[in-house]
Amino acid sequence: MFVDNNRCTKLIIIILMVVILSMVVSCKKQDSYKKQEVYKGDINIVTDKNHELQFKYAAEEFKKVQNKVNINIIVSNNIQSNFERFLKNEDYKKDIISVDNENLQYIVDKYKDDILNLTNLVSSYKNNIVYNRINDNSIDGKIYSMPWDATPKLIVYRKDLFDSKGIDTNDIKTWKDYIEVGKKLSKDTGKTFMGNYENNNLNLLFANQLDTSYFNNKKLDLESEKWSRIFDLEKEMYTENIVLNFGSEREMLESAESGKTLTFIGIPYSVYKLMKDIPKVKGVWGIMQLPAFESGGNTSVSTNGMNVIVNKSSQNSQLALAFIKFALTDDKLQLDLLNNTGRFPVYKTAYSFKYMDKTVDYFNSNVWKMFAISQQSAYNVEYTKNFPMVKNKINSVLSSDNLKTKDIKTLIAIIGKSLEKSLK
Repeated sequence: MFVDNNRCTKLIIIILMVVILSMVVSCKKQDSYKKQEVYKGDINIVTDKNHELQFKYAAEEFKKVQNKVNINIIVSNNIQSNFERFLKNEDYKKDIISVDNENLQYIVDKYKDDILNLTNLVSSYKNNIVYNRINDNSIDGKIYSMPWDATPKLIVYRKDLFDSKGIDTNDIKTWKDYIEVGKKLSKDTGKTFMGNYENNNLNLLFANQLDTSYFNNKKLDLESEKWSRIFDLEKEMYTENIVLNFGSEREMLESAESGKTLTFIGIPYSVYKLMKDIPKVKGVWGIMQLPAFESGGNTSVSTNGMNVIVNKSSQNSQLALAFIKFALTDDKLQLDLLNNTGRFPVYKTAYSFKYMDKTVDYFNSNVWKMFAISQQSAYNVEYTKNFPMVKNKINSVLSSDNLKTKDIKTLIAIIGKSLEKSLK
């Protein structure tokens, strides 16, 4: 019987190709169903009281998918002064430490050798973090921390009172317009028009709106035309007595909730807290964008914020990194944290979720979308290792009394003299 060798060879080749293809498909199928990596161990996280609930909530959700993990949340009232202890002391050492924006560059500059360099470790998802927050965490092209939350700014105001006085917020285009409304309402009601608190730094907020900071290219920049406008605005606000400074955000919110304060510059947490503390109120409060320095100018601002660093000597750094990635990028968790703790996501994918476009009945406005727009459109803030010291000295000079009684040139001269030796 005649056998066609060529035909048999072709048939064998075809069979082999089918087998190989089947194996490849099978491998890919196995990869696609590969079980999620299982982590074991403990991690200790230190944060402040304001962020405790956020970290606890994220930890509980992480443990639902990693049930062999234990996460301890420790609250410290003064993380900055205890930072070295949290990094190095065996009795106090922590795996993850939260650091606010203003102190981050100072901390990294001082303890760089003891902080885990995250540049390559977060490369798979860092581009999904809003740029102006990941920029805050970039130091000389390297990433030593990841942003925990976003803190865009909007104005919360007594909508019922504005409506009763015939004031349309759409007509408040500039800070000058805002001041004029403030003067009228303060006079008519005898109440504080605008509440503010120490950590909600007005001069930094205004600077961010004008795309500047205390520093430009790491050089102090307080004698520029932009800073002149900032100082003039602050002076006018305090001279017209439309602003009252509170010792803390809690005090400011309590004043607003009791009806003694008519407006305040709020972050997402402020809005969450207002809805949580007086949930049955509807139609009393409204939300508006910040006024601009000039009509048609920038209304978006985002300053401050919390970040997380990983201790280089941590025995569970991979677990710490897995928790951070989960907390920053898990879709469901972003909205759960927003609704249950007031933490606004840094994960920009979350800004496109349909939920973010929904009208919040409490304010009859799409509040979260407004915050998202402000965050994405805000300019970067230039932080430096000297930022905390400069901020404190400037704030001590720019007291409400000094702003009322001294001219701007005198105040700038005082600031310059107080910083002269410190920045050498």
